[in-house]
Amino acid sequence: MYVSELKESSKVRQLPRLVSQFLKQVPAAGDPTELPTDSNVFAELPEGASFVLQSGNIEVELDGKKIYFFEPGDFVSRPRGKGAADMPVFTATQNVTLQAYRWEDIKKQLQKDAKALEAWTEYQATFNAILVQALSYYSSHSRDPNSDYLNYSPGDVIIEQGEISDQVFTLIEGHAEAYQDGIKVGDIYEDEIFGAMAAFTNAKRNATVVAADYSTVRAIRQEDFIELVRLQPDICRTLIENMARQIMDLNETILSMQVGNS
Repeated sequence: MYVSELKESSKVRQLPRLVSQFLKQVPAAGDPTELPTDSNVFAELPEGASFVLQSGNIEVELDGKKIYFFEPGDFVSRPRGKGAADMPVFTATQNVTLQAYRWEDIKKQLQKDAKALEAWTEYQATFNAILVQALSYYSSHSRDPNSDYLNYSPGDVIIEQGEISDQVFTLIEGHAEAYQDGIKVGDIYEDEIFGAMAAFTNAKRNATVVAADYSTVRAIRQEDFIELVRLQPDICRTLIENMARQIMDLNETILSMQVGNS
């Protein structure tokens, strides 16, 4: 399962592995089910049904907004509840093949297999974290339509020292490190805003920022960032807090270098 902005995130990549772990010893319930493109996947299926998507893609809409979609290897469950107006719609964007599993069989395996239970617990926590991010992105999507969501692998350069750019960045997921002239001067953590100083002063970037882990970054142009701050004033406080921490980190780095050279 992934929202488009998080397709390459580390959380999303581990979901199929967790699914295969907690279903490893669970018997499939009957033959796979095939559904055509554009079909409402769960319209005729029983409430609480669980499947592994073997082929094709399933897109999920809520209140007319595309929230996320599933890929082969993902675990797909039909939501419980009778209020059709409040239920998400699962639509096959391609011909899909679904392999059903009975919840009773899954529960029995979890009760007797500690590793399966551990994988199931980790899957639930990861899935919920991704869903919260997905809903957060889409609830604010109309307020920052000019944002770009960029994915980086460990070692990829996000910002190059000396370049000029009008983009401000937010680390959505992962971890990055800042270097000046090849020397590490700080760390960048999730939800941290960086690159703002150079963007607002039209100065050259004073540091290189490198992804230390698989990371997702939101990039937004200076003028759009100003509008975002106007709409979401808390961002201003976050920016100030980030800058203060970065200055403290830099001071500590300089101090340690001085002690080392004394």
